[in-house]
Amino acid sequence: MKVLKYRADLRSVISIVLLQSLFFALWIGWIPLQSPLGWISWAVTFPLAFIACIINHNHQHLSTFSTKACNKIWGIFLSLSIGQPAVAIVPMHNYNHHVHNGDDRDFVRPSLVRFRWNFLNLILFPFISLWGFIKEKTEILGEWKRSDPKRFRQLVYERWVFYPVLLTLFILQPVPTLLFYLCPYLFGQWAIIAVNFIQHDGCDPHSKLNNSRNFTGSVLNFFVLNNGFHTAHHLYPGLHWSLLPEKHKSLQAKIHPSLSHSGMIKTLLEFYIWPARRPLWQSGGKEQ
Repeated sequence: MKVLKYRADLRSVISIVLLQSLFFALWIGWIPLQSPLGWISWAVTFPLAFIACIINHNHQHLSTFSTKACNKIWGIFLSLSIGQPAVAIVPMHNYNHHVHNGDDRDFVRPSLVRFRWNFLNLILFPFISLWGFIKEKTEILGEWKRSDPKRFRQLVYERWVFYPVLLTLFILQPVPTLLFYLCPYLFGQWAIIAVNFIQHDGCDPHSKLNNSRNFTGSVLNFFVLNNGFHTAHHLYPGLHWSLLPEKHKSLQAKIHPSLSHSGMIKTLLEFYIWPARRPLWQSGGKEQ
């Protein structure tokens, strides 16, 4: 019997092992922060924490391992890699964003932010969207407990491991825990929501094919596990991430050209640095 459902997820496992190794080596002092290797290692944990959030996102859509026991253990490792119980993203993402993409019920709808300078929209969007979810979190989790008790039990299981471990690390070494765990955690959580904003801002929430912005570059998608093929993911959320490029090819001719980009850097500069104007779908993808 296969351990992993898809061999491609060996990349996911290696990424999490690397992140956890760096976390612990920095925290315990095996890699001194004062050394060049220490600064490099610490810097690497930030993008790795973001990638860990992507890996968790993929896992919540389609479990990584073939057995329930392995997936439960994997949920613990993911929790310790992203800074919260891994399955906790499901109410906000799977049950909300994928169901109400872009409308007034979507907690991560781009219309939540309306600053004139689009750079502020990008920076503040994760905080504003999370605040909206937190205000309704208790009610949502109560409903989730009734509608999906299996996943709710997984949430309880991950909570009972993650929070005591983090508290123990903080009691033993508060400053290293803040630096080497909490800071990358916060960046990863911010980045995964900010990227979601980039992928939907200026798209048509009423269209099945034009509700997402796609980034198709092979180098980028190697590191973000094909998260750039966002239209295909929304249409087929249960499809394994390794199959998204082929699915995107079958959809590409139907997607508006303004919503497919080979790379992300040019788009980031244009939309958020200069001239930093929000894309406007009604004008065919042109800027305001």
